[in-house]
Amino acid sequence: MKRINIGLMAHVDAGKTTITERLLYMTGAIRSMGSVDKGTAQSDFMSIERNRGISVRAAVTMIHNDDITINLIDTPGHMDFSGEVERALMVLDGAVLVVSAVEGVQAQTEIIWNVLSKRGIPVIIFINKIDRIGANVQSVISGIKERLTNELCQVYSAQNEGSNNVYIEKSDITEEMAGRDETLFDTYLKGNATNDEAYKLARKLVGEGLLHPVLCGSAMHDIGIKELLNSIEDFIPSSSGNPESQLAGIVFKVEHDPIMGKIAHTRLYSGTLRNRDNVLIVGREVEEKVTQIRKFHGEKYKDVGVLCAGDIAGLCGLSSVISGDIIGDRQAVPETIKWVRPLLRVSVSATGETDFQSLARALAILNEEDPLLDCFASNNTGEMIISVTGVIQTEVISELLRERFKVEAYFGQPSVIYKETPSGVGNGADSYTMPKPCWAVLSFIVEPAPRGSGITYECQVSPKYLPYRYQNHVKTAVSRTLKQGLLGWEVTDVKVTLVNGQYHEIHTHPLDFFVCTPMALMKALLDCGTLLLEPILSFYITAPEECGRRIIGEIIKMRGTFESPIIDNKRFEIKGLIPVASSLEFPVRLASITAGQGILSTRFHSYEECPKEIQSSSPRKGVNPLERSKFILWARNALGRFGETN
Repeated sequence: MKRINIGLMAHVDAGKTTITERLLYMTGAIRSMGSVDKGTAQSDFMSIERNRGISVRAAVTMIHNDDITINLIDTPGHMDFSGEVERALMVLDGAVLVVSAVEGVQAQTEIIWNVLSKRGIPVIIFINKIDRIGANVQSVISGIKERLTNELCQVYSAQNEGSNNVYIEKSDITEEMAGRDETLFDTYLKGNATNDEAYKLARKLVGEGLLHPVLCGSAMHDIGIKELLNSIEDFIPSSSGNPESQLAGIVFKVEHDPIMGKIAHTRLYSGTLRNRDNVLIVGREVEEKVTQIRKFHGEKYKDVGVLCAGDIAGLCGLSSVISGDIIGDRQAVPETIKWVRPLLRVSVSATGETDFQSLARALAILNEEDPLLDCFASNNTGEMIISVTGVIQTEVISELLRERFKVEAYFGQPSVIYKETPSGVGNGADSYTMPKPCWAVLSFIVEPAPRGSGITYECQVSPKYLPYRYQNHVKTAVSRTLKQGLLGWEVTDVKVTLVNGQYHEIHTHPLDFFVCTPMALMKALLDCGTLLLEPILSFYITAPEECGRRIIGEIIKMRGTFESPIIDNKRFEIKGLIPVASSLEFPVRLASITAGQGILSTRFHSYEECPKEIQSSSPRKGVNPLERSKFILWARNALGRFGETN
């Protein structure tokens, strides 16, 4: 039986969830169509989603058509919930990118497209809402070619018979595909090429990520949905994996069940998993027993008892698992692409009858479901700190706390997440040899790296002096240590070189290098000092022509830079770069300036050095390694709960 893991992705309000409803109804998975507007959609089963009319969590459901099974993942379209999309991308065989026939390619569409392209995931493009006033399919296709890709193949087209009668017709792509293959081209010139041969070539190119089928329709009026299902089955390759190989999978979504506890939605890349089997959770190096394996359809599920390579299911019993965890063999799981960066941080405090511990427990659970929240307790303030991607996410978290956990919380004003980078070359060393038994000696050099390069690590120590197993511990500890620099922010754009390392055959314990590395590395950072980096957004604005001068003034006030504006058909267009810190209130000001007629699209661009007058520090998690004696006690769990922060 062919099995496909497919994701539906789009900018918000493009119609993904309605498409999901149509596919479920068409294949008999549901008896009646749900509605996003009425709050009855199967994949939006959380009350928050039904009340707001948007998806905030990726929803997994399953459909059957003939001898094909499709695991369908409906992802959120709002950029504030991009973390759900990032995790869903880990497990897909293909994707349907939905584009509105009215709005065309939008900011989130481009972002998703770029990641799909980097992963080489086969993509079908579905132009939805062709029934809407202002719909222009050819204009949207031109926009796709300009902003996404030229490698398109329109496999179905819409034909009009009167104002209210639209039908979808399969396209003859013989001529188009003949230009992509010499053999087919020769056959075409002789007049012997067939459309079936052209589609065979198209399937091969789509599976390799070199060509992208384009369809159009209207999910609301059931136009083009059957053709979309046919295209998914025809063009997207079947999921693969050897059920006899070593177990390997990735957890892309975690939910909490009141009876079974955590449910880890997992894509298995190899091996076979059964109820009562033990699985290794990579990173924590613990084994836990699977108590139940569930296949989901919205809120409903069935205990299937077994999960085979290539398939997706929810695993119960893994109490320590969080979203993004790998189980089994790490090497058999494709490398993930991290592209979502929360740029804002918010303080959360308990209000009313809620106590701090209840708030902390509730946020810890939400953090297991979404690790990007990066939740931690602030120093002695009775507040929790979380990272978010936008104001809408903050509002949703507030509602989740109230509905799921009966927790009332106050959210402070969002502040920017800065980063640090070395301001020069620094040297740092430490010898962790007391109190026995312990022995670890390390020396590091840190230096600036090109902007946007992240962390580069090099080890110049021979295994003769520091065995590979200890070298791996140092490498892991370097990554962990750089989560907090001198100012408490993550350190980036840095090269770290281990130039000396020693161990003792009797006294060394592997954990010694997790104690010594932070102390030596922080000394190196202290030696050179760090610079503060701030997040920068690229922006595109279109507004009435008469608003242009005021908009430019606002951009200058925000320390922004911009390209020469364009005036087209009485519309003012401008694009450039603006710091996040100075533009938090800009969407509101733009709406006021343009009387709601301005459109702003933004996306993360880079982290750049702050002006020297801007200073910011972050509360530290745990004890600063520069407080050497206290840090050693803390690292050895000898301080207790009151020593958790400095």
